[in-house]
Amino acid sequence: MKITSFIILLIVFTTLAACKSGRKMTAAKPVTELAPVVEKVSVPAEEPEVVIPVRTESFSFELPQDRVSHDPNQYFVIIGSFRFSSNANAFKDKASHKGFSPFVLVSERGYYRIAVDSYTDERSARARVHTVRSNFPEYADAWLLIRK
Repeated sequence: MKITSFIILLIVFTTLAACKSGRKMTAAKPVTELAPVVEKVSVPAEEPEVVIPVRTESFSFELPQDRVSHDPNQYFVIIGSFRFSSNANAFKDKASHKGFSPFVLVSERGYYRIAVDSYTDERSARARVHTVRSNFPEYADAWLLIRK
């Protein structure tokens, strides 16, 4: 009789121990629990804000006719900057073959800046810098010059 009681206790203990460890090993949810229904809503992705480098400086126009055309403007779209005038003018020639009307500005620091457009308002100038960067990978580093 003691052996029978011992076997029964052993079976009960083993069953309970197996159930406890079984719950820890399997994380299955009961069939009665359902996951909440989530409605998927498509939200259009916003275009990331483009950071445009800006520099403020004084400058002069290399050619007098460029001064006449662009002097009233304060914002200039720059696609290149050079230490030597010869390099700047060679770059200017290449840009004109791509459909731009480039002109050279001589900065207060002695650099020759190749500008392709000028504007009276900053918003239009920034939009043009963005357009140049997007449509011409070779000018992906275009930036905005604000006249001091």
